[in-house]
Amino acid sequence: MTTRTPLHRTASITQQSIDTYAEVSGDRNPIHVDPAWAAQSLFGTTIAHGQLVLGHVSALFEDEFGVFWTEGGVLDVKFVSPVHSGETISIDVTPRGPGFSIDISDSSHRTVVVGSAEIRMGA
Repeated sequence: MTTRTPLHRTASITQQSIDTYAEVSGDRNPIHVDPAWAAQSLFGTTIAHGQLVLGHVSALFEDEFGVFWTEGGVLDVKFVSPVHSGETISIDVTPRGPGFSIDISDSSHRTVVVGSAEIRMGA
């Protein structure tokens, strides 16, 4: 667990991935799964579940740190803007002190999530 270099990953957020997450999680709110309903909302389209977006962050950390992340990883984030169906998100993780800063942006470089992560040994 020595990685102190920035990490980066992109992920496509498709309607299919949103629908799959809705099915697995049981969260079938129409803002996520009903394009006609969502078109009438202030967002104008369906949006991803926050936990779907964070799942991509967790996968990045798990790929990098394995069991250290799965047994002691902690996220502290703020959702700044929604992630719309059809977006590709860019996840940038930068070492900061004992932890990491997290910045996620969408295809238009709009910040959607900011926060931090720690790996707590013995958690």
